[in-house]
Amino acid sequence: WIYEQDLLMKIGALPGVVSAGIVNVAPLSGQGNFPTQAAGLNDPAHSIGGTEIRVVSAGYFDTMKIPLIAGRKFTNVDAPGANPVVVINETLAKKWWPEKSAIGEHVQFASYRGKSMMNPPDTPREIVGVTGDVKGRALSRPAPPMLYIPAPQDPGVMNAATVELMVRTAPKASLTDAIRQTAGAMSPDQRAVAIRPMNEVVSATIRGQSFNALLIGLFATVALALASVGIYGVLNFHVQQRTREIGIRVALGAEPGQLVRMVLGQGLVLAVAGVVIGAAAAIGLTRFLASMLYNVAITSVSSYVAGGVLVIGVTLLASYIPARRAMKVDPIIALRHE
Repeated sequence: WIYEQDLLMKIGALPGVVSAGIVNVAPLSGQGNFPTQAAGLNDPAHSIGGTEIRVVSAGYFDTMKIPLIAGRKFTNVDAPGANPVVVINETLAKKWWPEKSAIGEHVQFASYRGKSMMNPPDTPREIVGVTGDVKGRALSRPAPPMLYIPAPQDPGVMNAATVELMVRTAPKASLTDAIRQTAGAMSPDQRAVAIRPMNEVVSATIRGQSFNALLIGLFATVALALASVGIYGVLNFHVQQRTREIGIRVALGAEPGQLVRMVLGQGLVLAVAGVVIGAAAAIGLTRFLASMLYNVAITSVSSYVAGGVLVIGVTLLASYIPARRAMKVDPIIALRHE
């Protein structure tokens, strides 16, 4: 912890650095789970075999903009030899203490159903804060139960992991070289393996879903084009079949606008029926679509409305073109049409 503490001080002093923190596993970069249980409660409901453990510095929560829901964050008071403390996320708080505040309760690290995985067992740790949820390995999965331990009180987790340095910089600040040089100057044995902005990390975790969405979007575009051509062909044929009827209506004094509205109305009825059937089919496929979406509800009203409006618009355009062409036909010629 002494090296990491010095590193944080030097990185924090670089021009353009807003804040910095360390963690054993950065968000969306992997997992680090250990058995954990609510201290004194050895039943299965209060034991989790794979609680995500994060050993962090005091500045980590501010650097990552993780909101504090209750209690406090870590401070310099949480030093070695001080009262062992933890901060838990909202998911774990609701799971173990749904009816009351988790502040002041205790958890047992590396313990499952009363059996400790450490010798000697880790001292029960007091919960001093509850934070908002942070995704674990993937954005598409629910936030896992998470336990934060202050780095000065690390029970040995950091010794078996690569330290992740999280740095929040000022807008447009480029500090990659400065961070590498600072880390290298402190210790030749320590080096920055990879430096990436968080937007690249986020993009990487949804790359597969982005590709699937792009592929489906291309197929949808082709389907829309084919549907448009088919709608136009059917409605054009339908209008040609009614050329004699249109001629009679024009000869009897029907206004061109009335006839256009008549054709558009019939096309609109077909479009609405198609949209209703398509929406019902889409809702039926929501379980399949859920695996391909991120941050979009499978029953998003805006998506269905946008799709319906687009299909109806294409249908009206496909109806309008042949209808306008039919209006220009001479009534005498239309009456002779067979």
